[in-house]
Amino acid sequence: MLCQLAVVVTRTVAAISETWEEPLRNATSYSDNLFGEAGDHFADPSGPSRIKFGTPHWVDFGQELEHSPDGKAYLVAHGAASPSSTEMWMLGDQVYLARVTPTVANIGDKSKWEFYAGGHGSAAKWVAGDVSKATPLVEFTNHTGCTTMTCKCRAAASFLSSGKPQRR
Repeated sequence: MLCQLAVVVTRTVAAISETWEEPLRNATSYSDNLFGEAGDHFADPSGPSRIKFGTPHWVDFGQELEHSPDGKAYLVAHGAASPSSTEMWMLGDQVYLARVTPTVANIGDKSKWEFYAGGHGSAAKWVAGDVSKATPLVEFTNHTGCTTMTCKCRAAASFLSSGKPQRR
């Protein structure tokens, strides 16, 4: 039996009287996912392809993103880059971060997503629309998985935006 790690997105989201329908209801290939990552184990004979955003979770910034440092919605996920890595629904090598301005149109549009590309605080770099440029937030070989984040305090939110906690 072949298990495939893939990006899964909620099928229907209602937001302020708007409805978003996921366009890839019936996946026809390994790359039919939110960011178009291909994880086809049979495509590369030298080793299986790996994806960065397997089993993504929304970062919890509280109700209506009240603690988001920039008003954006964030996804955190685990994955791997090396073909020799073991990658499963609960096991990977790296943790990745992506963000988007939360509108119904933007969430389903890969070009609107920004991927963390290194740096911290005000020096953090973000790359728009190209998941291949995403760099790990954390690396710990064979020890990442089921990645979630909850950020309900101002100190944590300001750390994401400035690089150091701020006192109230």
